[in-house]
Amino acid sequence: MCEVDELIEEYNVEDVPPEDLLVGGPLAKKWVTTFAKEPNGMEELTDWFNRYILREIYNDHDRTPPDIHLEREYQVYRNEESIQRHELAADLEGDGINFEEVADVFVSPETVHNHLWN
Repeated sequence: MCEVDELIEEYNVEDVPPEDLLVGGPLAKKWVTTFAKEPNGMEELTDWFNRYILREIYNDHDRTPPDIHLEREYQVYRNEESIQRHELAADLEGDGINFEEVADVFVSPETVHNHLWN
């Protein structure tokens, strides 16, 4: 089982509403229906997947920020040079979430690509 499959199973990505899924599985349908024609489609698909996982981790810890805050926090995770990383890490710690453990869960576009085509 690949890393993406493990995350799909662990975070119930298959429970995503059908309109958010792909052909042959959650990521495949999302790819075909939303991102395949975009120049940066694989990166967009990866971001969608990682944000979904982040939302599930937050839900598991009763942290339910509005989508705009979730997006901002995801961008902090993506930017390793962000000065907001320490602030977010401290805030998450208050909810029992380890910033670095969450960052380690995120997958790369290459990992998603390999999942879809292998």
